[in-house]
Parts: sequence; structure tokens; C-alpha cells
Amino acid sequence: MNDCVGTVTADRVTLLRNGQRNGTIAPGYDCRRATTTLEHAICGHDILARQDQMLLQTYRGAKTRGAQAVQYQGDWIRWREQTCGAMSGADMLQCIGKATDDRIAQLIR
Repeated sequence: MNDCVGTVTADRVTLLRNGQRNGTIAPGYDCRRATTTLEHAICGHDILARQDQMLLQTYRGAKTRGAQAVQYQGDWIRWREQTCGAMSGADMLQCIGKATDDRIAQLIR
């Protein structure tokens, strides 16, 4: 394969479809519709965006299994917005990451 030609991955297709610049990772939602500080922070941070994709996939799997934790997703999002949204900078980013990791673990159970 020619070094100039990259492999088209699902992430790259998603990035192109969402109109985001090269090199960024799209979260589990459309960043053009982001309205909160946390949503914008996730859109601007590749690791948090990847983590958000994992959360979406885990949520969908839990929903398919009929997991009880699924019914509290809206409550969890509101809690994350209030808790992490009260922070700024690196503290907010760490809060989002930890909260998302914890939520993924809840949905896996």
C-alpha cells in the first residue's frame, strides 16, 4: 500500500460525515449540536470523545439486554452536567472521564 494512502476507518467516516476537522474523534453525538460546556469539552478532547463513543456502545448493549441501569441514563447525564459542570479546566476534564468510566462500569453489570 502506498504510504500516502491511509486506511479509511469508521472513525474517519464519522469525522467526515460530521464535518469535523481531520485528526479529531467524534463522540457519540453530533458536535454541531453541542449546547453545554461539557458537550463542547468532550468534542474538543479526543480521549473523552472516544470514551463517549464507548459509553454509547455500552448503553446500547445494556438497553438490548434490558439492564435496569439504562432507565437512569437521563438522571446520570443531569448529574454529570451539574457535578462536572461546576468545575473548570483539567478538573472538569478529569471529572468527565471518571464519571464516564464509572457509568460504563454500571451499564456493564
